Amino acid sequence: AQAKSQSSPILAPSPSKTLTSTSDSLQLVQAWLTKNNLGQFSTHFEKGGYVTLQLIALLDEEDLDALNIPTAQYKSILAAATKLRNSMS
Repeated sequence: AQAKSQSSPILAPSPSKTLTSTSDSLQLVQAWLTKNNLGQFSTHFEKGGYVTLQLIALLDEEDLDALNIPTAQYKSILAAATKLRNSMS
């Protein structure tokens, strides 16, 4: 019982480290969107929880629909996401 009462807060990320990581990831996402002429959708991605390039690399049409992205933009976003995914592998 004593071992269970001793949780390991040391292993938990510190709030400032988490905020910095999230902030850095968001900046990378925004830079990626801007580079691909998609900066106008940064709020869509952020509100939808797509705050890392790893998540964006996995986008599909259903995700874009859930993010309320206009269908006319699907092709360019998915092409950019595929290029990103290929550059990560």
